[in-house]
Amino acid sequence: MRNWLIGFYIHEYELKGSDRAGYGEKLLENLAQNLKDLSNCNKRQLYRYLRFYTFYPQIVGTVSAQFENLLLINTTTQKVGTPPPQLFPSAEKLVSCLSYSHFDLLVSIDDETKRTFYEAECIKSHWSIRELKRQINSLYYGRSGLSIDKKKLSVMAKQTI
Repeated sequence: MRNWLIGFYIHEYELKGSDRAGYGEKLLENLAQNLKDLSNCNKRQLYRYLRFYTFYPQIVGTVSAQFENLLLINTTTQKVGTPPPQLFPSAEKLVSCLSYSHFDLLVSIDDETKRTFYEAECIKSHWSIRELKRQINSLYYGRSGLSIDKKKLSVMAKQTI
């Protein structure tokens, strides 16, 4: 939750909801310098925390009540054609089944469909971080789409090396 809240803070307060800082602003470098006493808050990680927040905004529903008053999320943005919730794991399921290390691997996937596929498979098959990394590196998503016998591929993917 700490990493998601850091991403939230950067996006909502430092960037004021925009996608990136203005040219020449060394926002993440300055924040990293200010947060040097916190573990793993270098510039690279701050960028990943920001991606974590922007890719998983639904996690706001799992934030404890003590933070609710602090999270003044812009509700004026218009929502357009969201897919049915059955296609995506709930925020509670994501937070309870995946560690931040899982999310850290998942935010490196830019394609939302591919990321959602790996989320669902990771939850369904109880993949460890090592297993998730192996499946991503072995292009499981692409192989699954091309496979004629998807059940056999799923069984093969569950087997450990």
